[in-house]
Amino acid sequence: MERKPLQLLPQDANRNEWGADKLEKLQYIEDFDFSDYRERAIHDGEVKELIGHLVEIELKRFFALKVLFPNHAYPMVPPLFVDLMWHHFILDTANYRKFCHDIFGEYLDHRPDKREVTIAEIAGEPWARTKQLRINAFGALTKPWERTRGVCNYAGDIENTH
Repeated sequence: MERKPLQLLPQDANRNEWGADKLEKLQYIEDFDFSDYRERAIHDGEVKELIGHLVEIELKRFFALKVLFPNHAYPMVPPLFVDLMWHHFILDTANYRKFCHDIFGEYLDHRPDKREVTIAEIAGEPWARTKQLRINAFGALTKPWERTRGVCNYAGDIENTH
């Protein structure tokens, strides 16, 4: 089966504006093999096989948002199915740690909503803003984004909250 590009990389007209480092990180994300995490999520009944590949693509796009918008003010919130697949990736601690180091320079903390919640979060602003950034970067939302938001997010700034 031929692999189709995720369109993480900008069109030729914009390439010079992005810089080599950002383009390299997007290529790394696009090439990273998430199939084990997709299969685990399917096996555990968290993601239906029919949309497993699409959820995998959206997980890559979710990580790409942090590369494309590194100084975003709100925490970014994935859709539920993407969040569930992200959990499987995190459990592969060595690979997740290396991925984060290679892309973000340090561990990308995954913060469950069991912390103090801001008024903006209660109002749904981070979820709405994440969806808008996703549309701006990659076009129309796909099926996984039609579902409710995930219960977790990552910090607007990379930080350790353990």
